[in-house]
Amino acid sequence: MGNSITTTLETGLVQRYHSATEITRKQLVSEHAWGVATLVVYLAGKSTTVPLLIEAIGHDSGEILTGDIPAPAKWAHPKFAQMVNNQEEEYRTLHTTLPPQQLEPWEKHVLKLADMLEGLVFCHRQGKTAAVVESRWFGAIATYVGLHKDAIPMGALTKVNDLLVETGWGELMLDGEEPTSAYVNQG
Repeated sequence: MGNSITTTLETGLVQRYHSATEITRKQLVSEHAWGVATLVVYLAGKSTTVPLLIEAIGHDSGEILTGDIPAPAKWAHPKFAQMVNNQEEEYRTLHTTLPPQQLEPWEKHVLKLADMLEGLVFCHRQGKTAAVVESRWFGAIATYVGLHKDAIPMGALTKVNDLLVETGWGELMLDGEEPTSAYVNQG
């Protein structure tokens, strides 16, 4: 089969949020990839690299094999998540034209934040029906920032806070041990 451009293009048709009944308009991986790439450029600015953009576009392309496994299932079962991620990466390497890229540590953090922020923004646009899913994304972002804030570029953290304010969540308080929202989104 080899690395196929048609397989790569088909990866954009994988549906996300298929098991989230709160989400009324499902999202395609291609829509998600566009959002992640846009957020990567927003967070990294002039430091954005080609490998980082390729990862933003292709990070979920292995889901053509597995389908979209909901993030909460992966969060609840880390061993399962690692197994699925390994399969997706292998498939992506063997069958798409977007193989995994080698990223610097700061780029990995920017990509992860962009991925989670895109999920939060997508759910935010869905309105009150998606508030539960949106709050899970916010919790995941706050936890991730709390664990990695020293390794995330300060400019990216500032922009994360700007986006959280714009979506009604408020800023993450970064001066303590655990970041928390200044207030809870009233949706």
